[in-house]
Amino acid sequence: MIATLSAKLNRTKIGVKVTALLTIGTVSSEEVTIYRDGWGVPHIYGDTDRAVAFGYGYAQAQDRLDALLENYATSNGRLAARIGPDGVTSDFQQRLWGHREAGERELAQAPDPVRQWADAFAAGINHFIATQPTVRNSIQPYEVFGLARHIFWRGILRQLDAEYRREQTAEVPPAVGTLVGLAPERTTLDAAALIADPYDSWDSTYRWYEAHLHGPGIHLWGMTYPGLALPVYGHNRTIGWGWLPKGPDTGDVYRVVFESAGAIRYRWNGRTRTADVQPYRIEVRENEPRSIVGLRTHLGPIIHRQGAIGHAYRVPDLGAGQLAQLYGMFRASTLKSFYEAIRPGQLGPATFLFADRSGTLFYIQAGHVPIRSESVDWYRPVSDEVSSDWLGVHVQEDLVQTVDPRPGWIVDADTSPDLVTRFAPLTPDRFPDHIFNNEPGRQSLRSTRIQELVRQPLRLSRNEILNIPVDTYVIGSGRWLRALAVATGRLTPKWTESERSAYEALMSWNHHADVETHGPAFYVSWREAAAKASRSIDVRSIELGTRMSDQTTRHLIDAFRTAVVSHKARCGHMDVRWKEVHRMKRLDRSWALPSINLAGAVSVRRIDTQLQNVVRYGRGGQSAPTVMLLNPTGIQSYSALPYGQSDDSQSPHHWDQAEVLFSQGKLKPTRFDTRPADLKKKEVLRLPEDLHLTPKNQSF
Repeated sequence: MIATLSAKLNRTKIGVKVTALLTIGTVSSEEVTIYRDGWGVPHIYGDTDRAVAFGYGYAQAQDRLDALLENYATSNGRLAARIGPDGVTSDFQQRLWGHREAGERELAQAPDPVRQWADAFAAGINHFIATQPTVRNSIQPYEVFGLARHIFWRGILRQLDAEYRREQTAEVPPAVGTLVGLAPERTTLDAAALIADPYDSWDSTYRWYEAHLHGPGIHLWGMTYPGLALPVYGHNRTIGWGWLPKGPDTGDVYRVVFESAGAIRYRWNGRTRTADVQPYRIEVRENEPRSIVGLRTHLGPIIHRQGAIGHAYRVPDLGAGQLAQLYGMFRASTLKSFYEAIRPGQLGPATFLFADRSGTLFYIQAGHVPIRSESVDWYRPVSDEVSSDWLGVHVQEDLVQTVDPRPGWIVDADTSPDLVTRFAPLTPDRFPDHIFNNEPGRQSLRSTRIQELVRQPLRLSRNEILNIPVDTYVIGSGRWLRALAVATGRLTPKWTESERSAYEALMSWNHHADVETHGPAFYVSWREAAAKASRSIDVRSIELGTRMSDQTTRHLIDAFRTAVVSHKARCGHMDVRWKEVHRMKRLDRSWALPSINLAGAVSVRRIDTQLQNVVRYGRGGQSAPTVMLLNPTGIQSYSALPYGQSDDSQSPHHWDQAEVLFSQGKLKPTRFDTRPADLKKKEVLRLPEDLHLTPKNQSF
C-alpha cells in the first residue's frame, strides 16, 4: 500500500537545508548539506564521508536529542545521574560490562575511516548541542564506540537472561520481528523483494531513526537507533538487507558456588579461585551516590547472587568493533563482500536477509559463536565440569545459512530454521544445538500466514508485497467461525436478540482487524470465553477442521453466550467497531489502529497493546516496517514509523506518520536518490574554524 504523497510533497517547500563547513586543522573545509523531505527525514549530502557523518550526528541530535543523550548515559553507566534511582541497576550492569572502557580501546585501534566517522559523528552531535543553552552534555568519540557495543550486546544479554530464568521455568523465545525475501521470479516486477519488520517498544529511547546518507564512498538509506553512528539495516545502490536480533547461542551462564554467602573465593574444576572485587560509585539524580561492589570471575561478572550461589554471564569479548562491521556492510556491493563484512560477528546474535539487484537471496543466522561440547545442556546455567569450557570459535561457514533457495522465497517470522523455506539444508541434524538454537518445526501463526501469501499466487505484484507487513487478516478466524456455524447447525440454539445480532455480525465479518469492522471486538471476547473453557473444548479438532465432539460443540455455544454478556458489560453495547477499542496515541492525539495481537487472535501485523479501561493502545511490536525492491535498474524502498521522525512535540513530524501512514496501514516511498534540487532549502550553518578530529591511525 503506497500513501498518497500529494499533500506531503507540498510540504517540501518548507523543508530544511543545513549547510556546514567542516574544518580540520589547516585542511580545506568540507561541506555537508542536510535536506529534509516532506516527512522530515534527512537526506544528507557531504563532500567527504566524514562530512556525512557530521551531518548524521547533527540531524539525529536535532530530531531525537533526549533519546540520544539517554542512550549514551545508559551505555556509560550514568543513567541514574540523569533519571534518578530507577537507573541504578542498569548503571551497575553497564559498568560491569565496561562499554566505556571498550570504547576507549576501540577509538585507539579502529581503522582510520571508522574512527574518523565516529569523530565526526560526535562532533555533529556536539555542534547541535551548542545551540541548546539548557543542555550541558557533550559526546566524546569513544562514547560512540561504547554505545554501539551496548546496543548489540542487548541481544546477547537477552539470550543469557533467558538461560538464567530457565533454571526456574521454561520460556518461549520472544517475538523479535519478521524477514521476508522473494526472488525475482516470484514477483511481477522481475525484482527481488525484501521485507524487514523488526519489533521494538514505541515508548523507549530505542525507537528507529531513518536517514539517507550520500558521500564519495557511501550512498545509502537505512534505519538505526538514536546515537548509533551508522544504520543497522537498509540498502545502498546495489544491495539491501534486513536484520533481526536473534540467531545462534553466543554466550553462556555459569553457576558458581562460593565458599560461603559473603565469600569471594569459589571452586572451579577442583581449583580454588578468587573473584576480582570491583567497587563502583554511582551518581544518582537528587539522591546520595550509591556504592555497589561487583564481582568478576574468570568466566565473567556475577550478575545474580543468592547466598553462596552466583551466576556469571560469559560473553565472547571482541572489544567494540560493531561500527567497523556496520561500516563494512554498507560499503559492500556484492554478496561476497557483504559476507566478509559480517564475518566478525560483532552484532551479537544476528539474522540477516540479503538481496542484490541481480536477484540473489541470502539468509544467515550469524554471530561470534563459541564451540562447545554437545554433552552439556547449554540452555541452562552450567556448572564446573571440564566439558563446560569453550573449545574455540565457529567459523561463519558453520552457521545456519542458505543462498537462492529453490522455492524463491524465505520467511522468518519467529520461525525455526528448518521451516524458513522449503528444500533447503537447514534441518537440525546438520547443526549443533547451540547453532540451530531453536525448537525444530516451530512456526508462528504469522509465519504460516505469510508463507501462504508468498506461495499463492505464483507472482506477487508491488501492492501485494507492500501489503504483507500490514496484513490484518485474523489468522485462524475462518476455522473458528466455521466451527461455530457447525455447532449452531447441530444444536439449533434459541438465540436472544443480542446473541443473534452478534452471531450475524461475526458471520458477515471479512476476518480482517480493520478499524471500521464490528467483528474483531466481539471475536476477541468470544475467544477469551472459549479459552476459559479450554479443558472442555478440543481446539485441535477446530483448527484441523475434523469432526468436533458433542462436548466441544456445547461449550463453543456456551462460550459464545458468555461472551455476549461480558462484551456488553465491558463496552456498554454490542455494536462495537474495532476503532473504538483498538488505538494508538501520542500526547493528546489518538488514531484507530488496524491490527490484532491478543490471545487467540493474531494478524501478521503484530502490535503489542496495553489496556486502559476498555481501550487497548499500541505500545510496541511493529516499529519500522520496510520494503525494498531490487532490480537491475535500481532500488526502490518504502517505510513507515509509528509516530514520526521527530521527538519535538511542536514539530508536525512528531505525529504525521502516525496520522497519515501507520494508523492506516500504509508505507511511504523513501525517495532514495532523490535529486537534491527537489528537496528545498531553509537554513545554513557554519562550523567553528577550530574544530579538530583525532589524528589518523591506520587504513581500513
